[in-house]
Amino acid sequence: MPTWYSVLDAIADAVNPLLALTAIVVIALDVRATRWSALLRSALPTAMGVASIYVVWYADRQLRLWQTYRADYSTHAAFATTLTLSLLLLRPAWRTLLLGVWAGYLTLIVVNRYHTVADVAVAALVGCIVTLPWHLVVRRHVRR
Repeated sequence: MPTWYSVLDAIADAVNPLLALTAIVVIALDVRATRWSALLRSALPTAMGVASIYVVWYADRQLRLWQTYRADYSTHAAFATTLTLSLLLLRPAWRTLLLGVWAGYLTLIVVNRYHTVADVAVAALVGCIVTLPWHLVVRRHVRR
């Protein structure tokens, strides 16, 4: 019989891949329905948000930004935040489900002691800061 930790660990391992798959399907449906402008409106800012969280991760590894404060940058929390934010902008009607999954996942990261509350909160903030501008710029410059 599995322990609670192993069950929660398996759930935690599934969240980011499921968020990524959901984003890919949503973007593919948007592209299919409205042609190539949807690719620019949805895929580009989402991909740039994901790339940006890994740029922050790389900067952290090189400059030891989080270690200076005895913290650890949570790429999992930043990744989940980036995809959740992107999906919220692409599918506002899914707000309750997406925010529930996101909040549950961030809580699970803390409960399973992968990161501290501060690590997760800062990484989620980073995810928002590096993702939202991409969406805003693209929405301003790409017509439907």
